[in-house]
Amino acid sequence: MQPGPKPKPVEVAKRDGTTPSRVPNPPLRTSAEAEVSMPEYFNKFQEIAWMELVTVLTELDILDTADYATLETCAAMMGRMREARHELNRSDMIEVTQRGASVPSPWWKIEREASQTATRLLAELGLSPSARARLANTGVKSKKPEDVLADVLGESGRLKVIQGGQS
Repeated sequence: MQPGPKPKPVEVAKRDGTTPSRVPNPPLRTSAEAEVSMPEYFNKFQEIAWMELVTVLTELDILDTADYATLETCAAMMGRMREARHELNRSDMIEVTQRGASVPSPWWKIEREASQTATRLLAELGLSPSARARLANTGVKSKKPEDVLADVLGESGRLKVIQGGQS
């Protein structure tokens, strides 16, 4: 008698594949049970980013309570990035020091660092192009391109055309 599990019939082995270790694990799909709450200390920019992330991750059905720390940090960085952009739009991009030297606004550095961190964390959450491709290979459904386009275009369904001049 041979130790171990009983061999599969040939038809079942063909259907299931002969090397189960090569089959990718299904993604965590526990969004229905996931309970995440927005941190109380978030400012308005971070609150908006939080709501956007939770909405997208819930629609993709990939939000899990294990993602909380990454989600919180990503929303904070996205909010900080947007806040820095807001401040850049309100102020001069170049500031003059006490000695008269022209230097870039410190908001540039804040925006750049927050943007880089948010980009890395979005990939961790499955929201980058390469991460979405990996998710598609594991069976997670994303929005149809038409739905994304409708979100961008809004109710009118038309893009504005801007006439350019010759250089």
